[in-house]
Amino acid sequence: MGEGPRKSMNDTRNQPQWIPSPYLHLFEHAILNPHTGRGMGADHPWYTVLRQLILDENVINESHELCAELADHDWLIPVGADLSHQYRIRWVSLEAHSVCNQRCFFCPVSVAPREPYFMPTEVFNRAVREVAELEQPIEAVTMIQYNEPTVDRRFVEQVRCIKDAGLPAAVLSNGSNLVPETVDALVSMGGIHYFSVNLSTLDREQYAKDRGKDHLERVLANLDYAKDTAMAEEMVIVVLGTDPEEHARQYEAISRRFAGSHFKVQDFEPNDRAGYLDIGLAAEGRELRIRGCDYMGSRPIEHIHITAAANVVICCQDYDEKWRLGNLNTQSIREILVSEAYASARRIVYGIDPPPQDFICAKCRYALRR
Repeated sequence: MGEGPRKSMNDTRNQPQWIPSPYLHLFEHAILNPHTGRGMGADHPWYTVLRQLILDENVINESHELCAELADHDWLIPVGADLSHQYRIRWVSLEAHSVCNQRCFFCPVSVAPREPYFMPTEVFNRAVREVAELEQPIEAVTMIQYNEPTVDRRFVEQVRCIKDAGLPAAVLSNGSNLVPETVDALVSMGGIHYFSVNLSTLDREQYAKDRGKDHLERVLANLDYAKDTAMAEEMVIVVLGTDPEEHARQYEAISRRFAGSHFKVQDFEPNDRAGYLDIGLAAEGRELRIRGCDYMGSRPIEHIHITAAANVVICCQDYDEKWRLGNLNTQSIREILVSEAYASARRIVYGIDPPPQDFICAKCRYALRR
């Protein structure tokens, strides 16, 4: 676990009172701890007791029958302990530029295109180096926020930089610029960790309507070239759609077209980007209090989001970069992660501190509420 200076949580066991960590993720059939990576299913002998302790929000005395066991596994923390400066990074989004060559219906770029900006190579390389120096259990360094990574002439060298740092490179793409030369370059360096391309339809007219560009034929040509290569350990085509019947038809058609290839085909329904768009999955239960984030893990604890302008923002949903936690032009990644700005964001997201007006998580589908 990454953190600022502190003692182990269990070094303070002489304290007589404990509470469930306020950073636990409570689901109907499981409890997760993003600080430790541990999960507890409903069949676990401690589950019912811990679930009730979380819901009751009561202080627990050391005389409680499970206090020692729950504390030893960091489900309980001493009263007064502050975990807001701690993190356990699993995913990094590193956007080297702000350019996208499409205007997809499921993306904010379709309604508010950004000005082109390219992160200086020195800043990109330093960011990669600093991520590696964190020595965290990183599962992917994803080269995207709202850009198309492959349009950057530096793309192959950026991938090489990530791989040379010992980090797992991941690319999410629309496939339009994944030319054979780029595929060959990725294969020659041993492939990347993960490659995903989003594809909504095999109908050319509909594709142009969905994306704002008539790119389908070149996308399919690029994917046909890549489909049987070792370009990535995991290769995925994500079929996006909002109309259930048409989405199902396109998913079946795309699955048939790429059957037997290295591509796995998955279906996916877009979300509304925390209220930014008028399509897709939207937040439910907004009257409830926000008590965490579970958008492919905890965004403030398990993710870092770095934009082309070198801003570190609270989440990928923050398209306008309003919720900034630091900037790599003046701070290191480690300094930002342990900063009071980041700590404050964690406390707000997990309901410890009250949210500011118009807080982004209040509009997000993936906020945990109770």
